[in-house]
Amino acid sequence: MPSTEAVLPFPPRILAKAVAAQYCGLTEKGFDEWVKTGKLPRAMKGTRRWDKVALDIALDRLSGVADIKSGQEVKASGLASWVEKRKAAKNERR
Repeated sequence: MPSTEAVLPFPPRILAKAVAAQYCGLTEKGFDEWVKTGKLPRAMKGTRRWDKVALDIALDRLSGVADIKSGQEVKASGLASWVEKRKAAKNERR
């Protein structure tokens, strides 16, 4: 039997867990962990399916893309903040 995507003229928006995990680049176990920790949304109410758009929004937030899209400055990572503080301290000593 051909896959659903091969039959449809467009990719589906609602995804089964295995496909949602693959879409996010995770194993099913990793996907479950990200859902459990709140990094990714839970399945749609009353289903065992995930909305691709909701996954995209969650992934945008995790990667910082959501901040760029909204026009807000992306917060620096912990390492970037540490490096900037060290540079500032070094410049003050000069």
